[in-house]
Amino acid sequence: MKIQLRTFGVVSDHLKDTTIEIAPNATIRDLRHVVLQRYPELSQQYFRMAIGTRMAEDDSELMDGDEVSLMPPFAGG
Repeated sequence: MKIQLRTFGVVSDHLKDTTIEIAPNATIRDLRHVVLQRYPELSQQYFRMAIGTRMAEDDSELMDGDEVSLMPPFAGG
């Protein structure tokens, strides 16, 4: 299945794909594994993932066509 990726901050500096092909019934944990395999330099970066507008846990299931955001920590004021 195809997953659309949105990246922010330092994650954008490393990740070039905007779509990733992943096995059916995959979870956020599976997606993180695929991303880190393709972009090992991201293993040194902390980032969270959201499916659509909801923060995702490692066991969150993905559906074909989901949009997943990869977000490093944000600072603000």
